[in-house]
Amino acid sequence: MSKDDDDYKVGKGRPPKHTRFKKGQSGNPSGRKKLPDLTEVAALVLEETLPVTQDGVGKKMLGAEALYRKFFAKALTGDIRAAEFVIRPVVNANARRSEGGHDDAGPQDDADDDIIERYYERYARRLNAGGDRE
Repeated sequence: MSKDDDDYKVGKGRPPKHTRFKKGQSGNPSGRKKLPDLTEVAALVLEETLPVTQDGVGKKMLGAEALYRKFFAKALTGDIRAAEFVIRPVVNANARRSEGGHDDAGPQDDADDDIIERYYERYARRLNAGGDRE
């Protein structure tokens, strides 16, 4: 034993030398467990085939399709958020298609313009009234 070992007092804030971390050694060598990537988990769940009952008949469909059908049913009962969820992909796809010059949906007539305009007016009123709290 050296003189330093004899004079060293173990106490508060002074752990025994043999229990201290060695130089260059991490305090937690195995590290914290990594959380799963939520986007990957969501993609896996949406791609799973699930058993569902539709019109009294048991079927199997992808999770994404079952979710979309559920939102569509809620939209038909008047749920605005569900309607927005159902309509938004169609509107976005039409916007992308018209920007790219690939308009496969056919010409848009005045009735379509009127429906879209009324939808956006209702949506703007809801936003102005503070109804959108995402």
